[in-house]
Amino acid sequence: MTNNKFLISKVHISNFRGYREKSFDLFSDKESKDLKNGIILISGPNGFGKTTLLDAIEWCLTGTVRRLENEFLIRRETSKSLQSGLIKNSSSTRGDIVTVKVEAYFNGKNIELIRTFSESTERLGFNPSGTDFKFIIGDKEYGGSTIDDLFSVELNREVQVSKYLYDRHICTFDKNLKLYNNSREDFYKSFSLFFGGTEEIESILNNLEGFEEKQGRTKTVTTGLVEELNNKIISERKFLESLSQTLKQEKDNYGELKKNIAESSNLDLELKRNWGKLIFSGEKSADHYYFSEDDIAQNYTLCKGQRERFEHLQKVLLAQSVKKYIVPEMDRCIANEDLSNFRKSIIEPFEANQNLIELIQNKDLKQYKEKKLSLDSEIYKVEQSKQFNSESQIFFVQIQMKYELEQRLIDLLSELNRKLSQKEQYNSQIKEFETNEQTTKALRALVDHISGFEQIRHSGQEKCPLCGSIEFFGEQGTELATEAKRLLGTVDNARSTLVNALTAIEVDIIKHYTEFKNAVLTVLTNLRTDVAAVINSFSELELFSLELNKYGLTYNELTIEKIHEVENKLLLRIEEQLPIESNEFSANEINSVYKFFPNKTKETYWEMYDQLNNSQKVEIFKDFIELCRLYTEDFLKTNQLLVPISDISMDVVASKLDTLRKVENELKNDELLKEAEKKVKELEAKYQTLNNELIVREKKLNKLKKLQRELKEIRNKWDKRVVEQINEPMQRIFKRLSRHTNIESLNLFSEGITTQKTNVTVTVDGGKEMYVPNVLSAGQLSMVSLSMFLTVAMGQKKNPFRCYFLDDPIQSMDDLNVLSFVDLLRVEQNEKDQFFDQLFITTCNEDLEKLIAHKMKTFNVNLCHLHFDGYGECRNI
Repeated sequence: MTNNKFLISKVHISNFRGYREKSFDLFSDKESKDLKNGIILISGPNGFGKTTLLDAIEWCLTGTVRRLENEFLIRRETSKSLQSGLIKNSSSTRGDIVTVKVEAYFNGKNIELIRTFSESTERLGFNPSGTDFKFIIGDKEYGGSTIDDLFSVELNREVQVSKYLYDRHICTFDKNLKLYNNSREDFYKSFSLFFGGTEEIESILNNLEGFEEKQGRTKTVTTGLVEELNNKIISERKFLESLSQTLKQEKDNYGELKKNIAESSNLDLELKRNWGKLIFSGEKSADHYYFSEDDIAQNYTLCKGQRERFEHLQKVLLAQSVKKYIVPEMDRCIANEDLSNFRKSIIEPFEANQNLIELIQNKDLKQYKEKKLSLDSEIYKVEQSKQFNSESQIFFVQIQMKYELEQRLIDLLSELNRKLSQKEQYNSQIKEFETNEQTTKALRALVDHISGFEQIRHSGQEKCPLCGSIEFFGEQGTELATEAKRLLGTVDNARSTLVNALTAIEVDIIKHYTEFKNAVLTVLTNLRTDVAAVINSFSELELFSLELNKYGLTYNELTIEKIHEVENKLLLRIEEQLPIESNEFSANEINSVYKFFPNKTKETYWEMYDQLNNSQKVEIFKDFIELCRLYTEDFLKTNQLLVPISDISMDVVASKLDTLRKVENELKNDELLKEAEKKVKELEAKYQTLNNELIVREKKLNKLKKLQRELKEIRNKWDKRVVEQINEPMQRIFKRLSRHTNIESLNLFSEGITTQKTNVTVTVDGGKEMYVPNVLSAGQLSMVSLSMFLTVAMGQKKNPFRCYFLDDPIQSMDDLNVLSFVDLLRVEQNEKDQFFDQLFITTCNEDLEKLIAHKMKTFNVNLCHLHFDGYGECRNI
């Protein structure tokens, strides 16, 4: 037995789908690894992990599980929660790694293929780039993406196993049912392995025609060279047609331009007229540019430059003309505005405030403010004065002399002066009785204050204000005072009489002083009110005073006659305005000139000129005059004039401008004619070049299409010959599987001359051919599917990977069909040139399990029998 077979010996699974941790040892009874070929029977009830074992092997070798991937792509689930369980075991935790390791024997060497997955988004596990893959040959480790990399290293050539493993190495009942939906192109793809020998042709045709690649619902289309070149030719043909139309239009424009120039060229007479006095430094006459033999473009540029200078000058002159109109108009508006302002600021306030004006006429505000300050001070002093004495006597005499108080107040003041004099006399007499003897002083105090003590006692006070005694401050106090008076004697009675008289006169002074002070306060307050009224009037008329100053008026001379005199002078000033000598301009015309100026800000005012008052008009007139001045100055800075600007005639400038424009237009036409002619020639050259390139591409396209047809014819002739070779093994296999049926034969044939289409039909009783999906029952379809699968497998005998997987293949088959199927496998395995090295068969059917075990053991066929008693719990039988 040769050692270049790929034989799987062990499978180790960790965290993959239903398996948390499990290892499978195939042909454990065979010591030599090259004896591990044969049939691997995996049996047990549904849901025990048989199919998951096959999925693990497919995932490890290819990086995906096609049936699971297709179902996921159809559902299009994006939520991580809905992806849970696609790859990872349901009990795995965050950070657990999915690992599948396949131990094998190939080319005389021990092989290990290991694939791991650690991402949290499980759909990424269906893509080889989303997983980690490595393989070990002997003791050397290699990186890669699929089993194809192993064969590339060992065989030094490309072997595509991963791409076709699901289609060519796996047979399931679900795939069999899809045969109903197969088209003729699908049948061709199913048998594509047999149509080998034309890989180069297929590659070339794919490049020429393009191709599609599908993954679930996702389809990737690659455009072929023929379509790409054809689309480019169509696009270029449309562009060429558009270019042809453009060329025709340019030729028509060129002809029309020549015709117009010939008709309008009539400058000779106009250029013979005298150019006139030069205005600018460096100025040339128009005929200089017209008849110059210099380059037309240069003459055109110089003529254009001079024309622009004259246009600028024309704008300056126009602005100056508008300014001449504006100045008297502005003066008239100012006079009207002054009259209006005089009436609003003088006449109307005078009539409204005549009483206030009369109040302040011939009065000095400064004096009145000083007078008010003096009154404020005097009123304060009166209010603060608590008793009438010599100081207050002098103060009130000054008040009397300053303000000429009425006679009643003068009499009161005289009476107060008399009483004050008498009071001073009493004090002098009492002073003669003064002594330093303390007892006498105390006795005198009791006598002098008898009436006072009475008043204090009757007010409810219990203690003596002198000694603080309660005991002696009752009725005894009066007795004590009487005794004190007796002890002092007759001499002191005179002193006591003087004290009583002094007390009485003091009370009288207080009474009269209070009356006098209140009367004086009333007089002073009234005076202050009058003074304040004058000051307030000055304040209220402060703005009016400022307006009076503008017109040389003062309050003292202000009368209605004086006011009318000033008003008449303003009216006379309006009537004396000079008539406008220059042309009148409308607001729109002035605005059009105003737009010449840079930094303009009042365009909207000119647009609403009729709605402006005199003040607003004066404002925009002044703005125009200032901008005109700046505009003129800027022009004179950049242009040297040979004559004063005031001596330049607008008509002369307009005449020169007209001639320059005509010459410029003539020169421009000559230049345009040259450019138009050049453009036509360029378009003609471009059209010719593109047309030649298009002809070359069309020839290339025709050659490619011819090559495409020839290659298809060669391929299809080859396919027809191969179909004849395929039919024989497929007929033989089908007949061995189907021993009692009305179907006489199963036929495969190629259709079309240039297309890849293969049809599968059956011949029923009577020799009538029918399309397979139209007539077969589910059981018959299973036999046809198995026949096609086994035929495809037989076509891969030279493939280094000859492991096949039948997942519950006998559904809908009767017992005789099943027996025929098992016998076919037994016979094929005993053939020297058998088509498989390992055949994995899963089944939940106990009869099939026993039949395969019995047949294989009876005929000494290598059999590894794994029976599942629970999920992942299996035993070798």
